Amino acid sequence: MSNYPNEFRRSFAIRMPNGMLYGLMPIPEPVDDYSQSSAMRDVEQMTRMMMGLGSPSRPKPKTPGPEVFDSRKAAEAKLAEIQKAAAAVGVDAWGGTVVESLSTPFTSGDPSIDFADAILAWMREGQS
Repeated sequence: MSNYPNEFRRSFAIRMPNGMLYGLMPIPEPVDDYSQSSAMRDVEQMTRMMMGLGSPSRPKPKTPGPEVFDSRKAAEAKLAEIQKAAAAVGVDAWGGTVVESLSTPFTSGDPSIDFADAILAWMREGQS
């Protein structure tokens, strides 16, 4: 059970030996299909542009975010799965670890408002 108030949220991830979080692997750039002739590729590209399905400049692929788990148990299960897969290819001691992140509730963004609210709440408690 958590020692943190209910409005705090705990998340878990796996830090790989290279320091990155598991799941943050960039998607490779798409490559052109050279099985078609260049004229056919040009016609296909022009058709896609005219239909609004593409542009001459290819958009950059998005990098996915890290895989985040709601419980330590789920993160540790995935870590064990990764370590087992690594052992199958000869890596005996894959050095990943489960890491934790604590997310706090959102605030107004203005510390003076939050501070004033905290002072008023404290004053009300003293009057009770």
